[in-house]
Amino acid sequence: MFDFLKIKKEFDFEDYIYFDETDSTNLRGIELLKKGKKNFLIVAKKQNNGYGRFNRRWESYEGGLYFSFTFDSTKVSYPVQFFSIVCCMGVYKYLKGEIDNLTYRWPNDILCDDRKISGILLEYFDNIILAGIGINVNNDIFPDSIKNIATSIYLRTGKRRDLWDVLYSVLKNILTVKDLKEISNFLKESGMVGKNVSLTSQKEVFEGKVVGFEKDGSIVLETLSGKKSFLAGDVKILR
Repeated sequence: MFDFLKIKKEFDFEDYIYFDETDSTNLRGIELLKKGKKNFLIVAKKQNNGYGRFNRRWESYEGGLYFSFTFDSTKVSYPVQFFSIVCCMGVYKYLKGEIDNLTYRWPNDILCDDRKISGILLEYFDNIILAGIGINVNNDIFPDSIKNIATSIYLRTGKRRDLWDVLYSVLKNILTVKDLKEISNFLKESGMVGKNVSLTSQKEVFEGKVVGFEKDGSIVLETLSGKKSFLAGDVKILR
């Protein structure tokens, strides 16, 4: 079972909640928000109904780290639309010290050799952001449906990590980002620029090379018809 003592010394969440198993930490978070709670951290050893963007299922087997936390959007020192990128930064910074060949897949995923190792989902309630993060840490096996598109720290290194230490490090990385310069540097250095991708936006598919990011966090593609910017969309990296 998780021990929240280390987190409580560093962070100021009002409620700390742990589940051996739950449907989804974000679903539990939504329940708390509806009850008026606004400042909490939820951790689960296993989820049986984890989900990501576009309601895609997130396979959440024991060995991974699954957590949700709230953040007051009025307290950010950068435009709030960058918070999903900041969450990716927090995960990326931790993983970079553990494994190689990482790529940030705009806007919400971290890949290792083009296999997903972490995903992030944000949900908004007035000024409160509910951030759900899943990281494949000690997972040693994946079902056939995703075994060719997912990986974990353990599968990459052969070593298991203390989930509590991972949680502490990722949260600290996220909550210490202070300005747009940090975010801009991450976007430039995260492996996305130069990738050939397909991007689905409002059911229309665009293909092109990632050439950069706008000041509002939009991704910029060089397509056959010229440069196009997208503030939202679903990206697939092309081989």
